[in-house]
Amino acid sequence: MQDKKATPDRPTGVTERLCRTIAEIGSDSIPEEAVNVAKRVILDGIAVAIAGVHEEGPRIAADHIRSLGGTGDSVVLGMGFRANPVSAALVNGISIHILDFEPMWMPPTHAVSPSLPSVLAAAEMKKANGREVAAAFVKACEIQGRLNLAGKLLAPALLVHHPPGYLGVMGSAVGAGQLLGLSPEQLQNALGIAASRAGSLIGNIGSMTKATHCGYSASLGLESAMLAARGFTGNPSIIEAENGYRDAFFLEEFDFEALLSFGKPYRMVDPGFAIKQFPSQYPSHFAITAALDSQKKISDASEIESVEIVGPAMNYVNRPSPGTGIEGKFSFQYVAAAALLDGEIIIDTFTDERLQKSDIQELLGKITFVQSKDIPIGMDKMHVEITVTLKNGDSIRDRCDGPKDFWGAPKLTKEEHLKKIRGCLRSQLDESASERLIALCDSLENLSSDEMGKLIEIAGCFKNS
Repeated sequence: MQDKKATPDRPTGVTERLCRTIAEIGSDSIPEEAVNVAKRVILDGIAVAIAGVHEEGPRIAADHIRSLGGTGDSVVLGMGFRANPVSAALVNGISIHILDFEPMWMPPTHAVSPSLPSVLAAAEMKKANGREVAAAFVKACEIQGRLNLAGKLLAPALLVHHPPGYLGVMGSAVGAGQLLGLSPEQLQNALGIAASRAGSLIGNIGSMTKATHCGYSASLGLESAMLAARGFTGNPSIIEAENGYRDAFFLEEFDFEALLSFGKPYRMVDPGFAIKQFPSQYPSHFAITAALDSQKKISDASEIESVEIVGPAMNYVNRPSPGTGIEGKFSFQYVAAAALLDGEIIIDTFTDERLQKSDIQELLGKITFVQSKDIPIGMDKMHVEITVTLKNGDSIRDRCDGPKDFWGAPKLTKEEHLKKIRGCLRSQLDESASERLIALCDSLENLSSDEMGKLIEIAGCFKNS
């Protein structure tokens, strides 16, 4: 295949240059600062997956792949069984994302759930050591971050496609390709294959299908790298090609130089990830934080007369009457009501049982969400205000410009993060296994291939481990 003549907005050789850069970066060349972030984020991803397998979506997916027959050697996180690598990556991606509890990135996307399952499966295939796994994961995240930065899609409210569905599959292919030892030319083909498997629709937010955007990105990106390793081909110039990847998913003013600045610096370090405190869609954390601040000033929630939420024009979070607990994760009204009533937002906040309780249904009827055009829709500039009016006429007002660990906001301490991690792990693992897994992740870059295999085995939650 040949590129057409380059134009200012469509340069030639971009995919080739990018893949050569990626392939030339050795595992020992990844900066320690990036490796340290990777360890924290990998641990978070494994923990939320182990907690996530209690949800109906991952269980249905696991039952589905088992019903197809066959065996495999790849661990299905938290499920206590193994499957073929592609199927394991699918379920693991769903499990990591289903709670909406994985780390967040800027520009907005979920980079962990599409990348980590692919990397873990490839690590098992190649018996990789911990440093090789860390490097593959850093690269998988970096390509997603670079594509997202180049694409300039900063406002979630303007998206048609859910970013993990078109960014994640490319990250998955890169991460797996690193561990499978793809040459630059094979990596070009892997990205060409992966790009034709990219997709996802914002319209599925609030359903189980949203988590499959991440699961299929993980599995199909992994499979793309595996096919490329066998000689399967795709368009080696797919990113810049006419009617290719850029044209399908991004704006015309795509910044190719930002993409080609791979690793300068690693976006895992700058801007870095935001660790989620609450298992819900990230802009909802603004409403949660403001509502929790208000809740501390209210002695009796039954005295609430009305609640007004003022936020940016994000219609997809304007869900005054969510039909399921999962949909509640994307409802400003629901998260505010739960925060005001319970004083906390936890995994069980988003069960159908909690949603259907009379107290929350009554308070939902008192909440109004005003979408203000005066508030920027970009997540990095937005804010949310909440006014709670009591029956005695008093008003309580609170505003959130960014939840804890948001960019520019106070960061979560290591102990605060470990509280989240332990809470997720202990949903299935005993204290000894939980602490062993935490310790192994903390020393990831020094793990032998056998120790890396043990880490993954513990995360599988096998009964006899």
